[in-house]
Amino acid sequence: MCSDINVPFSLNDSLRRIEKIRARELLEEIVASVLQELGFDVKVDRKMDAKGAQAKIEVDVWAEKRVGDSRFKIYVSCKNWNKDDDSRVVYEEFGRTSSLLDVPHLRILIVKSMNSQAKKMADANGFFVIELGEKATEFNRNEIRDLLYKRLSELFRGIAPPQLVSIAEKVRVISTELAGISSELKIVGGKVNVDSKHVWLYKNSHSCCKNYTDAVKTADDYCKRQI
Repeated sequence: MCSDINVPFSLNDSLRRIEKIRARELLEEIVASVLQELGFDVKVDRKMDAKGAQAKIEVDVWAEKRVGDSRFKIYVSCKNWNKDDDSRVVYEEFGRTSSLLDVPHLRILIVKSMNSQAKKMADANGFFVIELGEKATEFNRNEIRDLLYKRLSELFRGIAPPQLVSIAEKVRVISTELAGISSELKIVGGKVNVDSKHVWLYKNSHSCCKNYTDAVKTADDYCKRQI
């Protein structure tokens, strides 16, 4: 019969640190992929210059996007812990961002959860807090990714000019309609070119056809003439 093996405390401590690092890296990876999908250039674990003679500061996720002649910069801190975050985290992150030589325009804290006092403090100090509701793992990474995409998309739409939001919505609607048209267009006996019909519908149906059926028929005639 095997006796219990006592694992040295130092080894347990090391294993916990490794687990914590892996958890943080997973969340950083998810955040970076979402920001890249939203059009940002992203760096993970970027070492950045600090004010004065301080050592470099490592930033979990740093994202940038060119806006005219300027760069819109985002600082993201990922706290992928089981516990709730409190005011100490906000104090720490405020100190870190205040020490950066390159000051971000947007500071984001991503946490499992945060108590109300800490959230008020974060808001007062210019942080946008995203609560995941659970620790990110390999098992729920898709759900975490979808949540982050939703929250960050809402954030950027919320701070965008109304005209830009309207244009983005129109583009979304057109993309959805074109996807539907593409799925409905079929190649019949090799006589109809789907790509040609798709392009023709997009460019001309709004101006010369009364409805979608007429547009498809006219597009068919157009495509036959291209063969």
